[in-house]
Amino acid sequence: PVCDDPPAFVANFGRLVEFRTDTQHLASTILSALLTRSSPALLPHYGLANNTFIGLHFRTEIDAVNVGYTSFEEQTAAYLPFVSSTPIRTVYAASGNITSLSLFAVEAAKLDPPATVVAKGDLLEGKDKQALEALTWDQQALVDYLVLTKAARFAGVSDSSFSWGIAYARQVVSAEAGTCQSVGGLQEGVQFRDELSTVFGRPRDWHINKLWP
Repeated sequence: PVCDDPPAFVANFGRLVEFRTDTQHLASTILSALLTRSSPALLPHYGLANNTFIGLHFRTEIDAVNVGYTSFEEQTAAYLPFVSSTPIRTVYAASGNITSLSLFAVEAAKLDPPATVVAKGDLLEGKDKQALEALTWDQQALVDYLVLTKAARFAGVSDSSFSWGIAYARQVVSAEAGTCQSVGGLQEGVQFRDELSTVFGRPRDWHINKLWP
């Protein structure tokens, strides 16, 4: 499990099998589009940009709703203050439920100063957008994964192994590398936080021995 392995192993083992080249190309194109929205200075974290974009993952698909996972309203209530806490005003949001992203964009635009919410489909054009739309839902999630791992700050939800996987993948280049440990003094509704990522939601511990690098 990722929490029992040293940072060097976690950082490299999962790369023995590369992501599909088409998903890598699409993610690279999206990241380039995001970079044009700001003048980023790179953090010393293997390409993470410290003022380019915030990454958010919403787990609001119908299966999550049916089993009573953290609701869209609860995720929104957590994410809006998270966005407000940083001067970054571009938000890259991911979800299999596009309606959730549109609704959140409306709320983010009400912040002071307002934040702009974009998704992968908003940042691709022409053949690249056609290539994205030709992918299955889970293949498109690979593109989101690659983009979200490069966010300046990331927030996800504790019901989602996707969110946890991103948070722990990013932790290998953080001050807490190799620990799977959160900083202390977490507020209610926060299950994990380090210098790069935050996971909101209800207490969950199933991921500790089930996530692999």
